[in-house]
Amino acid sequence: MDVEQVLIFLYGDSQRVKQTILLIRTNTFLRKLIPVDDHIDFHKVVGRVITGLAILHTIAHMANFGRMTEHSWGVYMFTTKHGIGWIGDFAPLSGIILCIILIIIVICSMQWIRRGGHFQKWIIGPLFLFLIEKLYSVLKRYSSHSGRTYLRFVTIEQSNVISLNINRPKNFTFKPGDYITINLPRVTLYEFHPFTISSAPENINYLTIHMQAVGNWTKQVYQRFINMSEGDAEANHIKVFRADLNPERVKTELQEENERNSDNDEDDSILSKSSKREPVIINGPYSSCARYVFDCKHVVLIGGGIGITPYASILSSLMAQFRASRIVCKHCQHINYHTKGLVENNRLKKVDFIWVNRDQKNFEWFLNLLRQFEQEQEYYLASNSDEQRFLDIHLYFTEIKHDENIGNVPLDLVTKVWAQVAGQDIFTNLKSKTHIGRPKWDEIFNQLISGENASTANDVNVFFCGPNTMGEAIRNHCTTYRFRFYEEKF
Repeated sequence: MDVEQVLIFLYGDSQRVKQTILLIRTNTFLRKLIPVDDHIDFHKVVGRVITGLAILHTIAHMANFGRMTEHSWGVYMFTTKHGIGWIGDFAPLSGIILCIILIIIVICSMQWIRRGGHFQKWIIGPLFLFLIEKLYSVLKRYSSHSGRTYLRFVTIEQSNVISLNINRPKNFTFKPGDYITINLPRVTLYEFHPFTISSAPENINYLTIHMQAVGNWTKQVYQRFINMSEGDAEANHIKVFRADLNPERVKTELQEENERNSDNDEDDSILSKSSKREPVIINGPYSSCARYVFDCKHVVLIGGGIGITPYASILSSLMAQFRASRIVCKHCQHINYHTKGLVENNRLKKVDFIWVNRDQKNFEWFLNLLRQFEQEQEYYLASNSDEQRFLDIHLYFTEIKHDENIGNVPLDLVTKVWAQVAGQDIFTNLKSKTHIGRPKWDEIFNQLISGENASTANDVNVFFCGPNTMGEAIRNHCTTYRFRFYEEKF
């Protein structure tokens, strides 16, 4: 197209605009609707029309991308992988940016802002940052690389506890003790609920959370999976293990499932798009006070009931660090450990784990991890005779009183004799004894600063998650003994 053709084209357009304006002037109704004789008002009308059509145009493209199946909606809207656009495949994203800029221009041109007391100067900056953060969290939440994922399998535990094993997105990073908010769209579409991650960061393929069916939403989740038939589970590509019915069998099945998942190299982005899988949307992670555990010398982890979940991730991470430091001789299979400190920052020296539960069955879902840690610690102490115990386990079973009898024999005596004969606890099969009755905090806290613990007595940090009444009693004792106290609400 040469210059002459361009001029002819522009002249034709100008004549059409002229004829349109004359038509509006001669029509009373159109003249009231479009004030062509008042140039300022006319430009305002043109600006409103442009803004409205731009927003409508953007919404139409957004709806159209939702119907396309080659990529996900987020890929079409916020990336350049789709190949749409003349310059750098940037068409959809540039349209969104221009639409946002246009809306900001329109808002800032309004009379109440231009004629006002410029109060907007104090809110535009914070509001802009707030909206950017919200936009970022939404994009991250629904991205298959960080927020949108699916369930691998579900385990129904004792005492209305359910464990969700979730595929870990590729770009999802967290620290032990962090928590996330999750949404299960097939339970409720928009509700997000917070749960502590109970798996270790070293497990790169999955996340685990434990929840107890005590509220409306958690009861819905529990009922959905406990009533799920084998056909429904197979249709959703999900396995439901009933540890509440057969704990020993499920323990073996879970080990096989985790080993199979760790060897699975299937593309997560493809799997997460499958509409047949049970979708999960993750928001987070968010830090909690438990993150400071690795900055202390002596840590006391106290949990009441399901409040133990923040510390499951910490113990899992510690055990992973033990195993990473393990060296196995190729010839004699003797196990040894690196001479350097096992923990990342070499600061943490001692962990006391205290779990208070009313019902004996409440211990079941966590016992496997504790048994593995006890075994790992035995290997460590056997190969390093000059080292002290790293973890001490204290379990309290409060449903039975301390002075209760079996016939005429005190129950406490029976448990002691059984432990001496069998070499393990009568309730949990751990080498650590299960205590009957409520904890005697004065005795426990005295032990934390005496004997082998004297070297860390000046840096004892108590982390608690559980009932408020129990937390208040522990807080008072920490004040008396000058221990640092951290509490996590649940």
